[in-house]
Formats: sequence, C-alpha cells, structure tokens
Amino acid sequence: MSDPIEKAVAEVLQSYTYIDSITKSNLSATQAIRDRLQNWDLLVKPQQAFIDKIYPAVLIACLLGLGIAKTLVGLSRGKPVGILIAMCAIVAIIGLVFSQKAVHRSRYGDRFLSNLRNHIPNKGFSLNDVQFPLVVALLSIAILPNDAFADLKSLLTPVSNSGGDGIAVFILPTTK
Repeated sequence: MSDPIEKAVAEVLQSYTYIDSITKSNLSATQAIRDRLQNWDLLVKPQQAFIDKIYPAVLIACLLGLGIAKTLVGLSRGKPVGILIAMCAIVAIIGLVFSQKAVHRSRYGDRFLSNLRNHIPNKGFSLNDVQFPLVVALLSIAILPNDAFADLKSLLTPVSNSGGDGIAVFILPTTK
C-alpha cells in the first residue's frame, strides 16, 4: 500500500467504524487531488462556491422581503393576506433548501462526468477487470450483478438509524 490516500484511509479506519466519520475526517491526502480538480475546473473553488450560494440567497431574500413588505401593507389596510403569507413561507422554505445545498462540481465537471458515464460500455464486470474500480466509482455499486457482488452490496448498503432523521449510516466490519 504505497498510495498516500490508501495509507490515510487505512489510518482513519483503525479509529472509526462508520464510513460517515471517515468521509467527514477531511483527509489531508485528498487535498492535492481536490486542488488538481479545481485547477482543471472540474470542481469549483471555495470562493466560487461561496458566490454560487450567495447570489441565489440574495435574490430569494429580496423576494421574501418584498412579500413581507406587501403583507405588512395588506395588514395595515385590513386586506386578506393569507395567500401572501403562505407564499412567503414557501419562498422561505425554498431559500433554506437552496442554502443547504453544497456546490462541489462545476458545470464543466458535471458535463465531463456525464460524458464519462455515457461512454462506459454496458457489459458485466469482474473483479479482475482493470476498469472495475473506475466503473464502480462512476456508476455506483448499483451496476454490479447481484450474484457475484451480493456481499459487497450488503456491506455498502446504508443502514437507516432508528432516529428517523434520514441520515444513512454505513457500518464497517471490524477485525480483531
């Protein structure tokens, strides 16, 4: 295991048992790859991601402010404003949804990834195939046949927690 990312993941695996904690551990070994992808304009740079989140937020805030102002005018004149309040609530919810969405890939990165996915032949892959890791990385484990990869699929399928908050948790097997 000579790859720095493999070494970093192996070190993190020794102290964590949940894949979620591994992905959130912010491995420093991945920073070089992230920088390279940003230089190739496949990923957005942090300042661009910030701008991509701020512009829609400002527009939605202006729309919400206008709706609140019209609601106050309507209330001061004794007019029915129920629909306006409902529309303001919908705009606020849409704004919250957009503000929570992270911006990672650029549009060029989306097109590049889509092009890669479209050029992968629809054939069965085996563990010995040199393209196997790339295909799984691009298309997910869903493309794997159940007969040969049932154990891998069951291992990597999210287990929902009992809290009901929709967070998927992957549990890695521990060896002692």
